[in-house]
Amino acid sequence: MRSLFLCLLVLLAAVIVAQISSEDPGYVVIGYRGRLLRTSVNFFVFLLGLLAVTLYLLLRVLAKLWSAPRRLFDWSHTQRSGKAQKALVNGVMALAEGNWERAEGTFSRNAATSEYPLVHYLAAAQAAHSQRAWTRRDEYLRLAEETGSQEAQLAVGLTEAELQLQQGQWEQAKTTLLRLRASNSSHPQVLKLSLRLLTQMQDWRQLLDLLPALKQRKVCSAEEILARQTDAHAGLLANARGADALADVWSRIPNTLRRHPAIIEAYAARAQAFGQGSKAIPLIQKALKSDWDPALVKRYGLMPSEDLAAQINAAEKWLGSHGDDATLLLSLGRLCYKSELWGKACYYLEACIKQNPAPEAYRLLAETLDRIGDPDRATQHRRLGLEMATREAGTPLPVASES
Repeated sequence: MRSLFLCLLVLLAAVIVAQISSEDPGYVVIGYRGRLLRTSVNFFVFLLGLLAVTLYLLLRVLAKLWSAPRRLFDWSHTQRSGKAQKALVNGVMALAEGNWERAEGTFSRNAATSEYPLVHYLAAAQAAHSQRAWTRRDEYLRLAEETGSQEAQLAVGLTEAELQLQQGQWEQAKTTLLRLRASNSSHPQVLKLSLRLLTQMQDWRQLLDLLPALKQRKVCSAEEILARQTDAHAGLLANARGADALADVWSRIPNTLRRHPAIIEAYAARAQAFGQGSKAIPLIQKALKSDWDPALVKRYGLMPSEDLAAQINAAEKWLGSHGDDATLLLSLGRLCYKSELWGKACYYLEACIKQNPAPEAYRLLAETLDRIGDPDRATQHRRLGLEMATREAGTPLPVASES
């Protein structure tokens, strides 16, 4: 379009000059060092036009030559970028297919020419990790970190922590997450990975300290926060070293959680280990009135008591609403066995087996039958219990060889 406009302009100028010169051709005289050069106006104008066109074309050529390196670089960069983009897609596909070796090679070869080297290096680290190539994984993470931006530091740290957690490198993951929390203390993913780590390490006190931040940032739902809080307090109870330590842990538990079956069960088990199981019996009885829990019912049957008769009477009252509960029947059978009430023990244990056979019920029934002088039935139930236990464990019973 510009060339056409220029040609039209030149043509117009030529027409105007021709019109003027047709009336009076005129002439042009140029003097230089004592010499005179005389020519017509038409020829002089033609020379000027030719000179102008030549100068214009020369400048265009020089401009093209001057910009050639930059245009060549842009073209090359576009080609490399397109290749890197294609490599990124191919690498992601290989990663999704589980072809770790091809994915790693694709990402690593094209990282330097990509507009997003961070993505390439992080993906290559993931592929190397899946091949258990820890040294290469760490090298890719180092290269990703060298991309320099603050976002890169966070992305690399999160990826590193995630891979360390997958590998079970708890101490290394702890170091990585402590570094991340120093600069990104409220980042949701940092908090979520910290929760995973503390749960795996069973660092219950640190986990309890983390829960307010999780709640504030809405990283977890209210139900999950409650579940984590319950697990942490139950873990602290289970780890108590001595009766005084157990009492201290119990005193720190919020009143609303002291009624939770898992908390009471953990407390009762530890109190029993320290010879203070009788203190937990009223707690279990109160909890079961409002929240029936099989694990707590089983624990009730294991607890020692100074008044077994009262303990049995309390459990028998539950039969009205939970008479078909095999766990309750087993606990009653166990309590009656400890009280040497052999007939009632047989009754409850046989009822338990009828509802839901269990190796423990067979064993207790066999021992009770031994006590009342019925060795044949005791042997039969002991055999049934052994068969069930081995079947559940996946271990076949030995076959007697023929003589």
